[in-house]
Amino acid sequence: MMSDKTSDKTRGSIEMSAAMAVSGTIGWFVLTSGQAAEVVVFWRCLFGAATLLAICVAMGLFRHLNRRVLVLAALGGAAIVVNWLLLFAAYPRASISIATAVYNTQPFMLVGLGRLFLGERPAAGKLAWMALAFAGVMAIVEAGPDLGEPGANYLGGIGLALGAAFFYALAALIAKKLTGTPPHLIALVQVCVGLVLTAPFAHLAHLPEGWTAWSCLAAIGVVHTGLVYILLYGAIQRLPTSLSGALSFIYPAVAILVDVVALGHRLQAGQIVGMAMVLVAAAGVPWGGRRFASVFPAGPDPDQGGSPETGIASHPMTALFHTAALAEHQLAMALPLVQITWPELDLQTWIDFARNIREEGGGMLVLTEPDDYICGVVAYRRQAGIDGAVLSVPLFTVADLANRPHLVQALADAVEEVGKQLGCRVGHMEFNWRQSRLIDRLRRMGWPAESALLERRWG
Repeated sequence: MMSDKTSDKTRGSIEMSAAMAVSGTIGWFVLTSGQAAEVVVFWRCLFGAATLLAICVAMGLFRHLNRRVLVLAALGGAAIVVNWLLLFAAYPRASISIATAVYNTQPFMLVGLGRLFLGERPAAGKLAWMALAFAGVMAIVEAGPDLGEPGANYLGGIGLALGAAFFYALAALIAKKLTGTPPHLIALVQVCVGLVLTAPFAHLAHLPEGWTAWSCLAAIGVVHTGLVYILLYGAIQRLPTSLSGALSFIYPAVAILVDVVALGHRLQAGQIVGMAMVLVAAAGVPWGGRRFASVFPAGPDPDQGGSPETGIASHPMTALFHTAALAEHQLAMALPLVQITWPELDLQTWIDFARNIREEGGGMLVLTEPDDYICGVVAYRRQAGIDGAVLSVPLFTVADLANRPHLVQALADAVEEVGKQLGCRVGHMEFNWRQSRLIDRLRRMGWPAESALLERRWG
């Protein structure tokens, strides 16, 4: 009989594959609708808003909506709408295949924006992948358009796809400030903003005509926006992130297949090589520069109360996440997540707390996604106990616990690994009343609890 874990993984794989396969067909629906990009975006927002509104009401997500979320999601929505406009306009100019491949430079745009606005320093590995992606885009440009296609349209299409990638990265940068907000709610705000922005340009006095146009527009809004969100976030809850990342490349694969088979587009050798370089580079970003670069230097031997010299390996079920020591430049970025647990905390107090932990021979860990988005924070210190050394954990918090419970597992395993490296046989985690759901999750993972103190023995 199939175990619950295996069943969840199978279901998640099916949901993720379906979501990515459906996403890969959006270019065909855009072109087949016969409508201008601004018209398609307006109707996508309208049909998508109706679908997402029903989802948010059914899931009771409006309790997460406040002024801050509304403002940030609206700013991200403006960027997303521009992203859609540019990408949809790129399809008829450069082809679905080329536009999709160039659009996959978005992770590198995010790295650049993070460096510019957040002071995040990309590791050498990421810079190498960025160079490969740039070379791939240059190969696509040098290959030129297919016979019979105007060169200006082709280059314009590549430029539009690059612009779409930039605005997607900008939206993702804004989303970093929305830690813990359900993505369905963010998407609803975004499509509502899209309605307002595109309505003046949607030619509402001359509505689309014919069954084909309306069915394509409805599919883009209901299926590619509403249904895909349901499948995507259902899958994320059930799958190891490594598998989610691998399955996400079904999207460009299907897009290229649709372009070649359904639309008869012919790709030149140089275009194929360039596309492969961009997609390989995008796939390699999560592993770029993955190392334990601690701002808290290694101290003396663990038996003397110091910190371990070796790093914490990424948890096998979340291979696309990066568990590392908290760096100085990440303190401000981690604060909004920590404030979920300690709302009254200000930046200076948070910095002082981190320094005190260091001075006491402890350290702090962060769990980050491939785009350096912080989704978990842990503080720890080694203390003497009756039965030997104890790893004390005064801070343990993760983002969006309800939708991504596997983050708890990854961070808890990292804590256990730290304890073993420091020679501790017991781990104590301390929580406050706001973390009842997190306590319940850790209890189910084998951390026995008394009140808000959880203890785990591994020695």
